[in-house]
Amino acid sequence: LILSSQDGFVDTAWFELQVEEPRENVPQGPDDYGYVCFDDTDGGWDLAPDYDWIEISLRENDRDHNGTPIDFDGNSPQDIGEAIVIDLGFVTQFYGQEYSQVTVATNGFISMGDQEMTTNFQNWPLDRGIGGGVGMIAPFWDNLRLRGDESGIYYFLDEENHWGVIEWYKLQHRSSGNNDLTFQVVIYDKRYWITATGDPKILIQYKSISNARGGGTAWDNAVPYASVGISSPEGTTGISYTFNNEYPVTSAPLEDRRAILFATSVQYFRAGYLHGTVTDFETGNPIVEAMVYTNYGFAARTDADGYWFIHDALAEVSFNITASKLGYNDSTYSDT
Repeated sequence: LILSSQDGFVDTAWFELQVEEPRENVPQGPDDYGYVCFDDTDGGWDLAPDYDWIEISLRENDRDHNGTPIDFDGNSPQDIGEAIVIDLGFVTQFYGQEYSQVTVATNGFISMGDQEMTTNFQNWPLDRGIGGGVGMIAPFWDNLRLRGDESGIYYFLDEENHWGVIEWYKLQHRSSGNNDLTFQVVIYDKRYWITATGDPKILIQYKSISNARGGGTAWDNAVPYASVGISSPEGTTGISYTFNNEYPVTSAPLEDRRAILFATSVQYFRAGYLHGTVTDFETGNPIVEAMVYTNYGFAARTDADGYWFIHDALAEVSFNITASKLGYNDSTYSDT
């Protein structure tokens, strides 16, 4: 990229952009917002996910964390499914909008925000806004049901790593009766998982899955297979990983141990915190109301003890950090 000014200044910035034609083993997208869909077969891409199941079901003895059961009854009027709003415990961002709550549905999808009336047992394509308009993350949108105490839906918040996982454990196709549909969605805290747009990645994983044909009713016969993908809150754009057992050439078929990831950038960074004190070099006394800032725009002011704290600074990259106050020379640490 060649940059020039009217005064004749010229500079050059180098960057790499990976571009591919749609084919097998490459990502899908971007959609009109900028989301790109990767799966575990996209081996040539750094952001391609690896399957790494996070077990939170209390029914499993060998689990990673103790998930909290989401209090579904297992029954609903006219068997249309249930939906319950949960607090994430952090703020995420999806298609440019911030959310601290999501609505979890027994029919294999999440609606962003408080949308407890959205049960949608009839699935549609995610990229066409049909049945959308709710901001949907759909790991396996189909007409599903819980099977008493054998199955359940759980949530776990990892406060140390700043993500939350929702697991559908051993659900069943309502019409075909196929059992043991176990899948999960991992949602990330936007303050600690940094991207250019502010939208953190979304990870979907399948421990046990069967995209089986439904049957028995006119609705099931109309769309006998599940929908997988994401849809914007306005329903104007999205990505359909699969619909009605039809896959774009970029999508690997659903199977056990599959991982799918949605992201708005092919690069993302973790965030962390920075803290310290600013003192007068000559006297060692703390300096009050000094500005401390990084070259990425993260900043704080010192208190009466000269102490400062930045809770969400960009991490995993080199940066400069400067302390500044009128009447003093600036002090900068470079390439930290």
